[in-house]
Amino acid sequence: MGKYYIHETARLLGLSDQALRFFEKKGIITARRDEKDYRYYDENDIGRLLAYQNLRSCGFNMEETLGVLNSGSETSAADILLDKIQSLEQEVRHMEAVIEYLREQREGLQKCSDRKVRLKREVRPEFYVISARSGSTRLWLEAMPIVRSAMLLPVNHRDNLDLNILYILKADDCRRYGLETLSKVPEAMTWKPQICLHGRFWLKEGQPGAKGVIQTYLDDHGITRTGPVLFYPLWKVEEDGQELSCTEAWIPVE
Repeated sequence: MGKYYIHETARLLGLSDQALRFFEKKGIITARRDEKDYRYYDENDIGRLLAYQNLRSCGFNMEETLGVLNSGSETSAADILLDKIQSLEQEVRHMEAVIEYLREQREGLQKCSDRKVRLKREVRPEFYVISARSGSTRLWLEAMPIVRSAMLLPVNHRDNLDLNILYILKADDCRRYGLETLSKVPEAMTWKPQICLHGRFWLKEGQPGAKGVIQTYLDDHGITRTGPVLFYPLWKVEEDGQELSCTEAWIPVE
């Protein structure tokens, strides 16, 4: 078996002498001594260092990489690799959800050149709903791309204190991206599909808030809602020197 002295090994792998000594301390490689007491490594050490570099290039952190190389058995190493595979699959689902969300936002922007309110009778999808008062889960929820912040306008509202802030998740999105565990948050409620008027409202600067604009529109058009209105802000634009904000709403009706 060949001898690879420390400087030769470092040059072959693009590492420093200090890095090789670090790997020795971590038990990845073992230095041997020749008859002149010079340190050297063999092909097995080179192979383990290449494996280290391959794992690092696959996104393994130092602890995970050392865990695989020093696992002591194929079964233990395979278990660590499985954990990493599942973690990467979760990241892929997360990014897919981000891409889908951004696509929806882009399509919505392209359709909103018309500022008129156009409500369409649709079935509101199944939602998982979690109160913003959920505290411990808030930061976790806000980090998820499929979670949208929303507001709820009760049927018999009196003042701003009636406005509830929610996190909403489409049940189909949770299933699509393998995130069904979000529906099992202790505070989560399930809203079944419901017939609604669905559309967007444009709010001008200086107007009442979204809930006032929505309720005025319903009153003016003689629309009776049968449940609380779910609505959420989408974006803001500036037009003719005036700021406009767009709100999407689901209004339950008979």
